[in-house]
Amino acid sequence: MAAVRRWLVPAAVVGAIAVGALAPGASADLPAKTPQEVLVLAQQGDLEAFSGTALVRTELGIPSALLDAADGQQGGPPDSGERTVRVWKDGDERQRVSVSGMMGERTLVRDGDQVWAWDSATATATEVVLPEPDGSAEQPAPWLADGPVDPAEAARWVLDTLGPTTSVTAGEPTVVAGREAYELVLTPNQPGTLVGRAALAVDAATGAVLRVQVSAVGAGEPAVDIGYTSFDPTPPPADVFTFTPPPGSTVEQAELPSTPSEPPADKPEQARPQVVGEGWTSVVVVPAASGAGSELTQALPPGVARPVAGGQVVTTTLLSVLVTDDGRVLAGAVTPEVLVAAAGG
Repeated sequence: MAAVRRWLVPAAVVGAIAVGALAPGASADLPAKTPQEVLVLAQQGDLEAFSGTALVRTELGIPSALLDAADGQQGGPPDSGERTVRVWKDGDERQRVSVSGMMGERTLVRDGDQVWAWDSATATATEVVLPEPDGSAEQPAPWLADGPVDPAEAARWVLDTLGPTTSVTAGEPTVVAGREAYELVLTPNQPGTLVGRAALAVDAATGAVLRVQVSAVGAGEPAVDIGYTSFDPTPPPADVFTFTPPPGSTVEQAELPSTPSEPPADKPEQARPQVVGEGWTSVVVVPAASGAGSELTQALPPGVARPVAGGQVVTTTLLSVLVTDDGRVLAGAVTPEVLVAAAGG
């Protein structure tokens, strides 16, 4: 558990004096640290209580026809824009996450074994009671299934790629959310990846990961920019973790799906996804037996995929997906050529 908590690095709201003294984007006057020292600082960051507000900006280059199909109408939601994320945490059993965007606000609140999920778009509040841990494994904390919204969670994915596939350098010290921070720059040295650069801002005082930016090869601006705009490492008020369904909302009760230790009997080995390759050029391969290939082919609007050797491919700024003629699906932050080679292997 301690190893996991090291990566649940919180960011927090600065006081008004600190915000006024350190303007966003300013340079920081910090003693020099090597990249290895900054990584150690980030690993040691372990704040049990915090609150913060983050801004999530994305520019993913998803084909408009695919967005329209996903939304079920013309003029569907854009693949770019901003979302505001507010986070509160007080220990392992009290958390609150609220995500605001064009489609309204979604909130997840946990207080002990009680979890509430609120969706303003449908005015629905769903209550879940977590089961008692059976002692065989730790109960996973609930997440919003909408991609990484916490800079520390995004940093975990980036840091997992470190090794012989990545060049790690120190950037210029910076200021994020009014706090002085060290910057790490991660540059893939593997040909074939769509990722050109990733940068992490690590709070000099606490080791909190304050910002993560991921840029595509040859791009001037990040395709993904997740960063805190406020930062407070003190425990939030207790009433933050109390949720009452708004008047007029629909209230539902739900049960968590079971998580068996063994794969279900109706999911044979040949239908399970596999990962091939390493580092930035890793590719997920979903076998034809899963049925994912035929489902995706039927769902793709005309003109979105382009033909390649052995199938058809859809490419965005940071992701390529290949559906092979024999029904497999391959996906990764790689060029279509890498997917075609992986399919042929």
